[in-house]
Amino acid sequence: MKPIALCLALVGVAVQVSAQHRPINDSSKGEGTYYHGGSGSRNIDRATVRLLNNNQFIITVSGQRTGTFAGTYDMSGSRALLNVKIVNDNRRHVSGRGVINLTGGLQVTSFEMDGEIDRDTFRVRYDAHVNSGGPGWGGGGSNDRDFSGSLRRRGTFTIDGRRSDIDSVDVTVRDGKLMIRVKGEKSVDFAGTARRQGQNDFTIRIERGFSRSASGSGSISVRPDGRLRSVDFSGRADGKSYRVQVSD
Repeated sequence: MKPIALCLALVGVAVQVSAQHRPINDSSKGEGTYYHGGSGSRNIDRATVRLLNNNQFIITVSGQRTGTFAGTYDMSGSRALLNVKIVNDNRRHVSGRGVINLTGGLQVTSFEMDGEIDRDTFRVRYDAHVNSGGPGWGGGGSNDRDFSGSLRRRGTFTIDGRRSDIDSVDVTVRDGKLMIRVKGEKSVDFAGTARRQGQNDFTIRIERGFSRSASGSGSISVRPDGRLRSVDFSGRADGKSYRVQVSD
């Protein structure tokens, strides 16, 4: 079996990085699933994520099933967009896509990948148990108004009166800039600005959503211990009204 580092040398750079960033080597405990082919889904509870300066990544997961994934990535705000080329040292007809969600301090909060290995489907979902040194007030940055957190609760996403379920929401505020990722029946990224209001809350303004310009406003509530309590905002995008509501 060839070392994964040697295999990575064979992977061409397929994307361009829009901004420089420091390398990331993040190990965590968490919870998730790894599905592969006809062998069904198995639980995973640990992950190591490495984002290298040469636009390549290596992700290792372990638990009831272990696996190593590698390929190229492109940074987009607080996310890394993945192009999976190698799985468990297998480069035969491997193709896949994924995304890593990061805090403002570049700590991994979650990731997901989907693809095929020789026509066998693989799917990985992972949520990190981010410790108190990462999320919450400070978020690993130098600004005490920074915040990052996730809420794994049912919520509602309403578009022009039609409601769909929300499974989770990831929030990052860094230097007044806001990133929100809503995941569920409809997964959408929002961006805008945030201002701290009182001790444990933010007022927010939405400037982009649904991959286009958008308007909106709302609030984010944080518990005294730094955990995300609720997210509630509404506005308009592409001529349609929307509202996001998630609380613990």
